[in-house]
Amino acid sequence: MIARASQLYLPTLRDAPADAEAISHKLLVRAGFIRQVSAGLWSFTPLGWRVHRKVEQIIRDEMEAIGAQEWFAPVLTPAELWEKTGRLRIPEIFHVENTDYILPLTHEETFAFHARELQSYRELPQSWYHFQTKDRNEPRPRAGLIRVREFIMKDSYSFDRDEAGLDVSFKAHGRAYHTIFQRCGLEYYEVEAESGMMGGSGSFDFLAPSGSGENTLVTCENGDFAADLEVARSVPRAPTFPARLEAPDEIETPGITTIEALADLLGIDAAATSKAMPVVKDDGMVVLALVRGDDRLELSSGRRSTPTPARWARWDSRERWSRTRRCARDSSSPARTAPGGTFAASRPAATTRRASRTSACRSRATAASSAAAR
Repeated sequence: MIARASQLYLPTLRDAPADAEAISHKLLVRAGFIRQVSAGLWSFTPLGWRVHRKVEQIIRDEMEAIGAQEWFAPVLTPAELWEKTGRLRIPEIFHVENTDYILPLTHEETFAFHARELQSYRELPQSWYHFQTKDRNEPRPRAGLIRVREFIMKDSYSFDRDEAGLDVSFKAHGRAYHTIFQRCGLEYYEVEAESGMMGGSGSFDFLAPSGSGENTLVTCENGDFAADLEVARSVPRAPTFPARLEAPDEIETPGITTIEALADLLGIDAAATSKAMPVVKDDGMVVLALVRGDDRLELSSGRRSTPTPARWARWDSRERWSRTRRCARDSSSPARTAPGGTFAASRPAATTRRASRTSACRSRATAASSAAAR
């Protein structure tokens, strides 16, 4: 506890850093809550750490309210644990040179290692959590505490007897997270999300609208639908097709690089077109995804459709030209609008993720200062 305000170290600034764009970045630095060490590396000042500890205590209160037990696991982790789960080659992992250790960005492997000591189903369910430093080899740190290379995260793991027990644990964590964000006074949305490298049979994010977030939150104009753009699903509108042609009609389309421009050139509904989205798997195989012209394919969706990791195909240096065959087609292709209406304006969102449902229910929340989240 601070006894005398006159003794408090509070290095305030008149002006925001020149590279600061996010309002949270500007305010936290100017008010003396954080100071930068290097790109993506920040120190909490005494005042900033007090705020952090208060947020941490709110999280601790609600985790203990659902019966979760607090641990403290090490940051340094044997690489062999990640080798066994097939996640050692994730590019965001820091590898300690000339050793068999890594600096992990999550602790599933460590807690699964400790769970080996569970001897009987009678010891289940177990719910464990901890606050610990995480490291992420982030190529583009930005926005103060929003995208960093080192951060403190609360991650939680449940070990359950069966699928029904997993559902109970998962929902209990969800209720705890709602209470945490309400106590912090945050505007937030719980939405279905992409599990990503975490894997699992389902994942939900808690998205807090922000002017400098990393995710895109889409909402319906009716106010009854919200989702992360990566996994948003909705009811397609009916396309308007042009008159049927007896044979394909070849049309030159120089300089036409978007579906919108193509639809304007041909005078047709964009939903009556299709576009090819080439995806390259790690083994070099090209998978061609065909989607309706007014729809879009998130890379995460393309990855789910291939048995191995994939990335978007890229054009090499070559002459670009296009040619479109105007053909008759059916109306069975899917598209995407919000149920009961169209998508309202998308908003970037800062994310605190409740991780995937798996045999060990994993949930995590980020302890951050009052003005920013990771």
